[in-house]
Amino acid sequence: MKFFSSTKDRVPVLTLRLYKRHILLIIIIIAIAMFAYAAYFKFFMTLPQSAINIVQEVPFSLDNQRIMVVSPHCDDETLGASGLMQVAKKKGSEIKIIMVTNCDYQKIGTTRRGETINALEAIGLDDKNIKFLNFAEKGEKSKEGIEEENSMKVAIRNEVKNFDPTLIISPHPQDTHVDHSTAGKIIQEIEREQNNSIKVAYYLIHFNFLRFPNPPGLKPESYLLPPARLISLTDRWYKLNLSGQDEDMKEEATLKYKSQLRRTNPILHRILLDFIRQNELFMVTEK
Repeated sequence: MKFFSSTKDRVPVLTLRLYKRHILLIIIIIAIAMFAYAAYFKFFMTLPQSAINIVQEVPFSLDNQRIMVVSPHCDDETLGASGLMQVAKKKGSEIKIIMVTNCDYQKIGTTRRGETINALEAIGLDDKNIKFLNFAEKGEKSKEGIEEENSMKVAIRNEVKNFDPTLIISPHPQDTHVDHSTAGKIIQEIEREQNNSIKVAYYLIHFNFLRFPNPPGLKPESYLLPPARLISLTDRWYKLNLSGQDEDMKEEATLKYKSQLRRTNPILHRILLDFIRQNELFMVTEK
């Protein structure tokens, strides 16, 4: 009686045969998956937190400068650059904030403008440092909207001429809020016309709805990093690291915007708290 059979006599339970077409199909699937992830990362993601170590410090001095901060709304100057203003003030720089709109879209413009003054006081500035241009919020490409934009260009150009800044801090031209992008494009035009005589750095507030900044919410231990979609060879992103005291003062200034924080809109509430981080972020166009 034969109890054991040799391995040669056994019938394999599963036979796997790979042909060239199978290997090719596997390679194609892997390539598609990698391309899909790369596309998703490029268009929807920000850099991971670990990338803060490869982001360089801002390439401009804050010592004894004449700094103009362009703010579309009452709170953008605080979210985008209150840390920078604190550092610059301590280094002897003169600061001028240009508030472009009247912040009256919800019919509380007077309240919001007062909150801006309170926020500036929290970081050591006062109402002498700010100029309200009082243009309407959310300009549209109607005839009236184009006329208002042209008036806005003239007003901002006049402020630049009168203040004669060495550094302009501006909203990013590709910010997805129309008031931000409009102001950013005006500054971009001025930057090109000045032939590098004025340094310009751009900050970003709205981009990739609910995906920037990441992680969302009040994360004072986290870093602000740029969306992958806005990284290019000519648009370089830089960080300005904040001390613990600077970050605390930025949080104090942000909390002055009580009218925005008490609103029932959770997205707006989150946006304000999103920017209390260990750094601020600026894009500089390489010439």
